Amino acid sequence: MPDTANRFFLTKHDSLKSVTVGYKENQPHMIVLILKDTMPRKYFDLRLEGDRYFFSRKYGAIQYLNVEHNNQIPWPKNSGDVILTATTFDGDSVVCFGMSGPPDLLRADRSLGTPMHYRGDLNALARRIEQNIWRIGVGSVVDSALVFEGTVTEEYELKDLRLVLGEKSVFSDLAAHVLLEQGDFEFVSLPKAGWYPATNRIRVLKARSRIFVKLEQDGSVTIETPRNLWSTGGN
Repeated sequence: MPDTANRFFLTKHDSLKSVTVGYKENQPHMIVLILKDTMPRKYFDLRLEGDRYFFSRKYGAIQYLNVEHNNQIPWPKNSGDVILTATTFDGDSVVCFGMSGPPDLLRADRSLGTPMHYRGDLNALARRIEQNIWRIGVGSVVDSALVFEGTVTEEYELKDLRLVLGEKSVFSDLAAHVLLEQGDFEFVSLPKAGWYPATNRIRVLKARSRIFVKLEQDGSVTIETPRNLWSTGGN
């Protein structure tokens, strides 16, 4: 269908060819940015606060189709009741994808496997960051929300960790130190648990994944890692 809702967004980011939005239960739950010249595609899980934060800070806002739009889509007459599963905007038009059938059989997400994840208690890592933040003082924090990217080896080690969103500061250094399990920082010891690498259920994948670390106003820390593995390259 003709649609220019995201023309400005695509014009502003001239490296993008189109943007695809995946829907679940009539709500957008995934954004895929398709690049003009390079791969891989860039995936953002809208169920994760870290991905929503990263997308909004790095790219801005896009326009979504809602339930009312779904009722206006000219689906084939013989398709029955169709549920919107995805849309692709190229600046001048939108292509809509849908499926008919029982809602519990409709899946807009097709994960490639299991994403990287911490082998121990992720909340325990968050508590250790909190304890050290309390010791060094919250006033030294520049950005309260940080996004890291890294990979995990077959030896359960988090490697190549880099800060991709947020200012480098004592807080970012402390968070990275804890995520990498590099021993003591200040007075808090870190029992090593390691990280599981991303897999496609058959082999280990060298997939870069995001880790979101946020310092809340009450001084607590949350750490968020991916729920799905959609890409085997950089996100």
